[in-house]
Amino acid sequence: MTWPRSFGPTGPTVMERRALLLRDGCTLDVIIRPDSKSAGAASAPEVLYKTAALIDTGASKVCIDYRIAQKLQLREIDQTTLHVVGGKIEAHLFLGELEVPGVDYRELVEFVAPKVGQLRYEALLGRSFLTNFMVTFDGPAGQVNFMRRTPELLQPYDEG
Repeated sequence: MTWPRSFGPTGPTVMERRALLLRDGCTLDVIIRPDSKSAGAASAPEVLYKTAALIDTGASKVCIDYRIAQKLQLREIDQTTLHVVGGKIEAHLFLGELEVPGVDYRELVEFVAPKVGQLRYEALLGRSFLTNFMVTFDGPAGQVNFMRRTPELLQPYDEG
C-alpha cells in the first residue's frame, strides 16, 4: 500500500502530497474493537471505533486515547509508566483488536492509553505495529510505502 491512497487522475500533485506529509504526517485509517472477553464485546455484536492513526516510530506500542478504551469497554490488563518528552506519565494497558484495512492488518494487540488532555490524533501506530511491515518514507515523492513482511524477509541477512 502506498500513502497517500490512490486519488486517481485528479489527485494531489507531488507538491501537494509533500505538503500533506509535512503538515499531517503519515496517517492510516484504523478500526478498534474490543477483544472477545471485553465487556464491550458482550454488549453489542459489532462495537467498533474508526479513526485516523499517525505512524509514530518513536512509540514502542500502539497508543490510543483513554476515552476510546472507555467507550469500547476494552479489557484493562495492566498499568505502566511512559517516558515522554518532558517526563513520565502513567498509562493503562488494554487488550483489543486493531484493524488497518489499507494494509490488510487485523490482530489482537495491547493498546497503551495514557490519561492526558485532548490529543491531535486519537491513535498512534508504534513499532509493535510497524515490525509487521517494511516501510519506506519517500519525502521527495510525498509518499510512504508499506510492504508486508514475507518469510523471505524474516531470514537473517547473510554477508557471506
